[in-house]
Amino acid sequence: MKRVATSVFSFVQGLRAAPFARFEGHRGFYKGLQASLVRVVPACMITFLVYENVSHFLLARRKRIETEKAV
Repeated sequence: MKRVATSVFSFVQGLRAAPFARFEGHRGFYKGLQASLVRVVPACMITFLVYENVSHFLLARRKRIETEKAV
């Protein structure tokens, strides 16, 4: 348990020592977030839409094949 506390302390200590944390404060952690979101959100939307459409297509195809086998 002591080991975990030490590593967490070291992590927090490292964050405080980071140059952007000293000069820019907590706002420095969010610098560039908007640009990243502008890139990531559309990519996630496209991935989600493609997954959903392919999933529906494959389920409909499977259902059609099973009904053809039954007849």
